[in-house]
Amino acid sequence: MNNDAIRSIIIQGMTHQIYSMIELGGSEGMILMDKYLEMLYNKGMISREVYISRVRDKDLVAKF
Repeated sequence: MNNDAIRSIIIQGMTHQIYSMIELGGSEGMILMDKYLEMLYNKGMISREVYISRVRDKDLVAKF
C-alpha cells in the first residue's frame, strides 16, 4: 500500500506520528498490529502467550 501522508512524515523525520496515522487510516485498510493480534487471539488463531509477547500496548492485554 502506498500512502502519501505516511511517506511525507517519514521524509520529514516525524516517525513518531506513524502510529496515529495508522490508527486514523482504517478506511484505507490500515490496522494497528495490536488490533490485528487481538483479532487473531479472539478467533483462537494465536495463543495468549503469543498475543502477550507481541502486543505493544500491554494495557490492551489486561482486558483479557
